[in-house]
Amino acid sequence: MAALTKAEFSASLPSLVRDAAARLASAETSAEVLDARLMATAAYDAAKSAARIATAKRAHDEIIVAVYKAQADTAAIARVLAALEIHPPSPSERPPARPGAPTLGDASAASPSASPSAIASEAP
Repeated sequence: MAALTKAEFSASLPSLVRDAAARLASAETSAEVLDARLMATAAYDAAKSAARIATAKRAHDEIIVAVYKAQADTAAIARVLAALEIHPPSPSERPPARPGAPTLGDASAASPSASPSAIASEAP
């Protein structure tokens, strides 16, 4: 079975529903009713699949737009930084740390009132 184009699929979905309804309307035996039910199930599954594909395509399109925007923003920022000749300082160019200033990961510099032992001792 050849793949349907979007226009053919959207035109064929209503015809699937119409065919299933006509088959049900003309059914005289239980086998014909079951056959109409099978056709209706196929139409329902096709509609669900089309909706799922459309949702995925919209999400994909939104992601692509966001990626292009991020790329453009990154390029613009790089151009501005290059124009301003801003470069991150090397370690030798950084100012010395203040005496007594806490360093990253220094637990002794933390406020004693925030420690669990200080909180426990303040409890009534």
